[in-house]
Amino acid sequence: MGLDATVVVTICKFAILFTWGFAAWWFVMAMIITLYYITKLELPYALSWWAFTFPSGALCVASGVAWEATKFGIIYNFYQFTAVFLLLVWIVVFIRTMKGVFLERFCTDSLRTSENMYRESRTGDKHTHPIRTPLGARSI
Repeated sequence: MGLDATVVVTICKFAILFTWGFAAWWFVMAMIITLYYITKLELPYALSWWAFTFPSGALCVASGVAWEATKFGIIYNFYQFTAVFLLLVWIVVFIRTMKGVFLERFCTDSLRTSENMYRESRTGDKHTHPIRTPLGARSI
């Protein structure tokens, strides 16, 4: 009553292609949306830009694993694209981070401490920060 190995391999390859295809689709959609907003808005640098590297790296690794399992050429091409994309994003974010470190633009007056936000909420200064009460709770 055992399963044939070729059936299991076929099912696994289908599952890999399905999940990888879904991830690749969302990667392409996220790139389109991000590029649209970059052209319409000026996106100032922040340390949160490092968050762009993790999903790109995860998709790169997943593409490599999917290619190893299926040997499909299109997955290999996408794997190469994501590897180059990840490298470029990492370099840009690293350079922007080093620029911010050397120009001392991090942890300056543009970043508020929770104490300052609390003080602003108590003094009623609504024009300097959108949070009016501690922990972002809205006043009734």
